Amino acid sequence: GLDYRDYVIVDPSLFRPADVNLLVGDASKARRRLGWAPKVRFEELIKMMVEADLALVAEQLAKHEMLERAKSEVHHSVEPLEPPVAW
Repeated sequence: GLDYRDYVIVDPSLFRPADVNLLVGDASKARRRLGWAPKVRFEELIKMMVEADLALVAEQLAKHEMLERAKSEVHHSVEPLEPPVAW
């Protein structure tokens, strides 16, 4: 197949400031000034994120397995072609 790197040129000067690789937050100011407190503990948030990722992977795996079964059924239901007769 084709490799996109042979055709695509990335110009870092066109990156938007929002295109950052590392996002870090500190809720201490909101906690101090607003009395804000998170509704979900950090550990629970991590658990929710991992469970969501696992559910997505399970869904993708189920679709892949269904596709493979369908391809196998089609392969087994098609009769082999007779070889061409030499003239």
